[in-house]
Amino acid sequence: MTKNKHGERQHSGALSDAQLRMLEEMVSSLHPDQLIWVRGYLAGVTAEVGAFATATPAVERTRQIGQQPGTTLTVLFGTETGNGREVARRVVEAAQAQGIQADLRDLAEVGRADWKRFETVLLVVSTHGEGEPPESARPAHTFLHSARAPRLSHLRYAVLALGDSSYEHFCQAGRDFDERLAELGAEALIPRVDCDVAYDDAATAWIEAAMGAVAAGRMRPGFTAPVNAESGRSTMPGTSSRHPTRAPVLENHLLTAKGSSKEVRHIELSLENGELEYEPGDVLHVLPRNQAEYVEEVLSALGADPEQPVDAGGTQIPFAMALAERYEITRVTRPFLERYTECAQDQNLREILAAQDKRVLRGFINGRHVVDVIREFPAGITPQQLIDILRPLPPRAYSIASSHRATPGEVHLTVGVSRYAGRNGEHRGVASGWLADLDPLDDEAPMYVRANEGFRLPKDPDTPVIMVGSGTGVAPYRGFIADRLATGARGDNWLFFGDRNFGTDFLYQREWLRHREQGLLTRLDVSWSRDKGRDRRYVQHSLEACGRELYDWLERGAHVYVCGSSRMAEGVHGALLGVVRKEGTISPERAQAYVEALRNDNRYHRDVYDT
Repeated sequence: MTKNKHGERQHSGALSDAQLRMLEEMVSSLHPDQLIWVRGYLAGVTAEVGAFATATPAVERTRQIGQQPGTTLTVLFGTETGNGREVARRVVEAAQAQGIQADLRDLAEVGRADWKRFETVLLVVSTHGEGEPPESARPAHTFLHSARAPRLSHLRYAVLALGDSSYEHFCQAGRDFDERLAELGAEALIPRVDCDVAYDDAATAWIEAAMGAVAAGRMRPGFTAPVNAESGRSTMPGTSSRHPTRAPVLENHLLTAKGSSKEVRHIELSLENGELEYEPGDVLHVLPRNQAEYVEEVLSALGADPEQPVDAGGTQIPFAMALAERYEITRVTRPFLERYTECAQDQNLREILAAQDKRVLRGFINGRHVVDVIREFPAGITPQQLIDILRPLPPRAYSIASSHRATPGEVHLTVGVSRYAGRNGEHRGVASGWLADLDPLDDEAPMYVRANEGFRLPKDPDTPVIMVGSGTGVAPYRGFIADRLATGARGDNWLFFGDRNFGTDFLYQREWLRHREQGLLTRLDVSWSRDKGRDRRYVQHSLEACGRELYDWLERGAHVYVCGSSRMAEGVHGALLGVVRKEGTISPERAQAYVEALRNDNRYHRDVYDT
């Protein structure tokens, strides 16, 4: 033990009494986020100091550390519905709060050479459909998995994967990026985190851990301007599942005609409260309720008091309310089944989960609701135990079918009511069935908007657009056309629409025909797959039949939009390749490069979902 020049006690390598008091006072005044930054900063300083000669004075060591060139953190995102972009913005805000420079980029904008320049990357990516990356992330995913991908031993990274555990390939895109980056020699800062539909808490924990790891890596301090003006909107009503707006229902009517094999509804919601803004092509997320009959079935199966209080995410509410508004009680997922098996200690369930053939689990889950599992494998669980193993009721996304310029104070949806066979008869989809039952001027719909920046009209109003959609995939084009009419855009508009039957399923028929007669809709080509006496015809067949003119539009700079099921989108993609190859008289490889160039030039837009 020694004394400093002020006579204070000081252990070798330790703080003096005065220094310790100052440190304690400072630490007690810091916000948790600031503590994380300080922890990382000190770790970085310690590492740097250890690399210098012991004879170097402390002041000089600090000066040299401050002169390190440092790096800029790159935050990448790949998203289909906007959730990945939202989380990525939160990452940037957390970095800026700690004085770390951060660059926010869509994976769609990342070129091959960028991967060699990146030094520290935090990647937020969702999984689309059966394990596919989002449309915007496909080029990066393909490049990194190709033989042309460079060694990335200079790169440090972390991955947050967003997904839906009801799908077999849960968070597969995130796993793909994580594993491939490691194979290419990159170093993981922290382990990958896989998030289910209720991702807020897991994402927050990942952001905090990532920021600590980044700070420990001696990122260069320096505040930067906010990413954009929208970065602070996450707490505003209508911008997230935690901050929805409640929109009164103005209209709810059937679009399909009598005799249709489908039920499709047009729903109009009021935005007179002024809390929600959107652009044509954006996506509306609704927060549905479980149907009352499903709630009653669970209450009956457990013999539970509907008013019994349960802890639902830190809030005490009645059990029936939790079942109706907070948790998914229809779809059975593997995580739910695993947790329920632990409660039930049932050998049959264990064998189903352990089966090597994935079709065994898939066959068991298909058509079963949570209540079916409770009835077939009684576990004697309490209401609270059930709440603890259920997953939150996820929002449902719908393409917006209106333009705020054409119908201010309103937002419109085109909702196909899903139906599926259950153990006890036919069921309706949770969200679509709930929306179908909403009463105009009486009910309200909790909702929020997500920007869909990859599915927007061209900035130049003179640019021609080609719109391809089947079924409810026609919804965003209704908004596109209404917007182009309201703004006086002069670009040509071509709509390809397909469905089952002409007589019952021609959605918005009168509107399209009116637009066609008035010249706003330059061309309208339709196809029907179930009309009696006719061959099955899909939208891709219409594209092929119009190949010459379609290619001419592309050569004139037209943008192509595809909205609908993933199966339809793949057929359209194949047809587009065929048209380009035939009409351009080029090889399949050059046709592929032509279409890829459309995507890279932001002229080929897809908004695709799974059925």
